[in-house]
Amino acid sequence: MAPTTSYTPPPQRRVTEIPNLNTVRASEAENNGKRLSIGKHIKVSGEVSGCERLVVEGEINATMHDVNTLEIASCGRVGGKADVDSAVVAGSFDGTLIVRGHLEIPQGGSVCGTISYKSVTVANGGKLSGTITILD
Repeated sequence: MAPTTSYTPPPQRRVTEIPNLNTVRASEAENNGKRLSIGKHIKVSGEVSGCERLVVEGEINATMHDVNTLEIASCGRVGGKADVDSAVVAGSFDGTLIVRGHLEIPQGGSVCGTISYKSVTVANGGKLSGTITILD
């Protein structure tokens, strides 16, 4: 009888993911309980402060300060004034928006009003209109 050999494939190499800053902040916010989520069909008005990550799927008309990350889902609507470190607007924002870091507007997103940002990405189908200032 001939000796048999078995094939053992080499172990798969894993590609190390380098987390981006927003992902790290989001996970820290969830761990520290500084995450606020406004669900679909919820309407809120007033003031928001001291929030690491604000996720809007409903509607909010408020003054927002001391907010690190603002994420507006495609079904989300925000009005008022916001002063944030970074923002992703897949829904709509109407008012005064100050983004001290990066503003991202994916396809279908709309930002209208008085907008200031350090850097911006607007995808095809995204809208940015109003008085626009680039921060240094």
